[in-house]
Amino acid sequence: MIKVEHLTKYYGDFLEVDDLSFEIDEGHVYGFLGPNGAGKSTTMNMMTGCLSATSGRVEVGGFDLFEDADQAKKLIGYLPEQPPLYMNETPAEYLRFVGEAKGLRGAELERQIQAVIEQVRIAEVKNRRISALSKGYKQRVGIAQALLELTLKRASLEDIFLELTENGDPADQTPAGETTEEQEGEGA
Repeated sequence: MIKVEHLTKYYGDFLEVDDLSFEIDEGHVYGFLGPNGAGKSTTMNMMTGCLSATSGRVEVGGFDLFEDADQAKKLIGYLPEQPPLYMNETPAEYLRFVGEAKGLRGAELERQIQAVIEQVRIAEVKNRRISALSKGYKQRVGIAQALLELTLKRASLEDIFLELTENGDPADQTPAGETTEEQEGEGA
């Protein structure tokens, strides 16, 4: 479960997010909608620990994100609209880097890299430079990095935050949708 309580963010005197509270229950998929400038990205960045809040609280899986960040962040996979990809690396190299940063090592790291590569269907491009991939494949690599380590914990869907606000090609959105259905079928 994710619990957001009285989340507020000011940039100087400008109020970006105003006393936002909600809960995301396990086993459900939610949408986060609003007009441009409404604070969706700012809220997502605060909910994932990428941006500090002016005030408020975020709890992920029982861990306070601001007090016990290491434990809470282990339960979060986040894919921002523009994934922070290293363009000179291949998807396999990038996923190895991200996995190691998340504390994965050895055979478990390799197993999870292979699992997410298959899950988001990037096997045919795993050894190409990310800079040479289409936008859709870049998004798939981003989804793969968000899923790393979560596959080990069989985390619930609400622990994978997606911020895909551009429409793009519906065919490129299939892996995320199918991943969601596959995890739901596995009891997530």
